[in-house]
Amino acid sequence: MPETTVDLTNTKFPNNRTDLRRFIIECFLNEPPGTGNGENTQKYRYNIKKFANDRILYLDRPAYKNKGMDFLIRVENYQFRGKGRGIKVDAPRQDEIVEDLCKKKRYNPKQYEILKAEVDKIFRCSPYCSTMLGFSNIGIPIDILLESIRWLFVEQDVTYWHASGRNMLMDAINLIQ
Repeated sequence: MPETTVDLTNTKFPNNRTDLRRFIIECFLNEPPGTGNGENTQKYRYNIKKFANDRILYLDRPAYKNKGMDFLIRVENYQFRGKGRGIKVDAPRQDEIVEDLCKKKRYNPKQYEILKAEVDKIFRCSPYCSTMLGFSNIGIPIDILLESIRWLFVEQDVTYWHASGRNMLMDAINLIQ
């Protein structure tokens, strides 16, 4: 079954957790019902953010292991490291994000505090700035890192809406020493 692409790159997303979760779920609810399994499974790609170098952050549905409202966050034309396997993948993982933030903190603790303040804004669904200096050659580029964090928060809010949601990732980030 061909993939359906939905362009949300010019969308002004809601600036609070409840409305943002509702917005993304309503996008998914607008998908027509599927017609089968395997190759007949409906596939959706929601383009969220365009970066430099032809990179696009997008949501990929359905996710491989979960069902329902779950989705994968992917960044086209960017390769994250696969955990412990030495492979590169286009989907950010929570543990990789935390590891990258640890590297940035070790590299420049003062600049990390500015970065952490931007992560706190994202956590609160507030506008944030991704044009930060100090980490240009360290790990994941700041714009990709911050937008990945944003959508990992949203993914956790959708998947774990009845529990802690985005707090799971934020708790891990707050433990960085």
